[in-house]
Amino acid sequence: MRALARMPGQMLSSTWSPDGRWLYVASAFESKQALWKLAPDGSPPEKLAEGCLDVLHGAPHGKYLLGTCIPSADLPPGICGYSLEENSCFHISPAVKAFAKTMPDGGAILYGVSGRGEMIFDKVVWADGKLGGQPEVALKIPFHIPLFLGYFASAFDFTRDLSTIVYARPAGQADLYFLGAKN
Repeated sequence: MRALARMPGQMLSSTWSPDGRWLYVASAFESKQALWKLAPDGSPPEKLAEGCLDVLHGAPHGKYLLGTCIPSADLPPGICGYSLEENSCFHISPAVKAFAKTMPDGGAILYGVSGRGEMIFDKVVWADGKLGGQPEVALKIPFHIPLFLGYFASAFDFTRDLSTIVYARPAGQADLYFLGAKN
C-alpha cells in the first residue's frame, strides 16, 4: 500500500469522482479549510478552492461536489456546491445541518433535518446545480443523529433505495438499521 499524496492539515471528508479517476478531499490547516483534487497515481494534489465546503458527496454526472458550507463572508451556512466545470463555489440551500447524498440518478438530493427524537431526510429535485420544487420527506428514522462537525461527529449512510441505514455514534457503537417492509 502507498500513500496517495501528502497534504497539510487534517482531512475532514472525501468522495470519489463517479468514474474513480479523482479523489476530492476537504482539509483544515491553520484555521483554513481547502478543497483538493487527488489522482490515485500519487501525483501532487491540486488545490481547487479555499473556504468553500466540506465535501460530502459528488453528483453522479461528475459536474458538482456537494457538502456543508464553510461559513464565510461570501457563503451563508447550509448546503453548498462546487462546480468542477466553472471552478467555483455556490450556495444551494440555507440552514440545513447535515447533507446526506445525491440520489443515484443525480436528479435529487437528500439532506437531514433534526426533529424531536427523530431524524427526517428530505428529498428535493436537483437539476444542473439548482434545487427545484418543495422538499418531500424521503425517510424518517426514530432517533436523533447528532450533526455537529469536527471531532466525535456522527457517521451515517444509507442504501440507494433508503431501505438500510448504517449509523455510528460518537465514541459509541455502530448500528445497522433495516427500514421499511419486513420480508
